[in-house]
Amino acid sequence: MKKGDIVLPPFGRMTDTHLAAMQKNLVPSDWRVPAGSTQSAEAHYKEFLKQALGLIKQTLWPEYTASGWSGDTITTMVPLTRLDLGLMLQIQQDGLFDHSIAPADKRVTRTHKELFAREDAGEESFGAHYGDYDPDASLDLTERMRKLGDVGLRRKVANGPLLLKQALQRPRPYQTSLLLAVNSFRYQEAITATTPSIFSGHCLQGTLCIGYILEELLNAGTTITGQMLQYTVDIGDRRVLAGVHYPSDNLASWMIALMSAPFVFRNSGVKPLLWKAITKFSLVYPRIRDANDHLYAPALQALKEIASDSV
Repeated sequence: MKKGDIVLPPFGRMTDTHLAAMQKNLVPSDWRVPAGSTQSAEAHYKEFLKQALGLIKQTLWPEYTASGWSGDTITTMVPLTRLDLGLMLQIQQDGLFDHSIAPADKRVTRTHKELFAREDAGEESFGAHYGDYDPDASLDLTERMRKLGDVGLRRKVANGPLLLKQALQRPRPYQTSLLLAVNSFRYQEAITATTPSIFSGHCLQGTLCIGYILEELLNAGTTITGQMLQYTVDIGDRRVLAGVHYPSDNLASWMIALMSAPFVFRNSGVKPLLWKAITKFSLVYPRIRDANDHLYAPALQALKEIASDSV
């Protein structure tokens, strides 16, 4: 770092609730150790987290240790943050947060802003709002998706990823926008924004929990629709639209989700569906891709490689 360069502060201490969560239920209950491995599920999962941390450090964001920031990306953390904030300003100016999630001819016209508030409250399961995306879906399907979402967190995500947040310590956009004098930046109040910014928990959890629902539907022979894939990525995208997460936070979340896929999903058809949802339905992904900036390039390339990797 050159003299006079800004060094971003870490986010800060984790809450007692999150610290307690990291002491239990670390490993997703569906985690499957590869055939031939002698590792326990816990040992294999902890090794997975180390690999995920290493990839994020290599492509996006440094680790924060007792000695301060470390990692190959420390010199790019401020430029990446400026790039992210600039992209978020464009998204805000386009008014995507107030857009309806369903076509105008449908009965339900909820906006991303409305669903963000409901998802942030945490009182409903992932899967609870699919009926808003497809008002013509049967009551049986919408109720099944809601019930499946209730158990998706335990089976596909658990609490282990919190260890990554604790290590990465990225400050939230509301903190850095003030420090970097991005004065026109706006964000929504979020009761769940009490952890470091990278990765986005809602993006990771939404992707894997809806992925669990997709797996169950695939196993039952149910046709997977565009509305389902849109819903898969919108949960995480809304956090960017609301200004509580950076676009690159979602990149990190998608990398972790796709890296997890071979170990938590038994149906090999789920991972390609998640990749399709990200690349064809996300509101945030094309903004990152079309920015054509070298700071996003390593993570975009890594994400593409993970998507094509079967293990």
